[in-house]
Amino acid sequence: MGYSMGGFGALQLGCHEPEAYDAVVSIAGYGMGTCESTESSGAPQPKGRRVFDWYLEREVPQLANVPIVLAVHCPIDTVSSFRDVSAIVDVVSETARRSSKRCFARTVE
Repeated sequence: MGYSMGGFGALQLGCHEPEAYDAVVSIAGYGMGTCESTESSGAPQPKGRRVFDWYLEREVPQLANVPIVLAVHCPIDTVSSFRDVSAIVDVVSETARRSSKRCFARTVE
């Protein structure tokens, strides 16, 4: 469990060692890269999007091996993207569904 950068760390640890955790909770966290524009995020585009897409494809699916993945985030957060976190949770949910894994993944506003 972590807040902001700690939320990023919780997601990273869950991606890299999913069998070590019963739950991953990210509060106002974020992933690698972003789907947000340079104007709203400050991240260089299109590189930020390429990094985010790579992260969604290569890293995030491992979170489906964690029984519980929760992201608590405010939709109007101007520092870390609610859209990014929602996309991360969507990939976890879809990966779990396709592979019949028992993973409860949700975004809580």
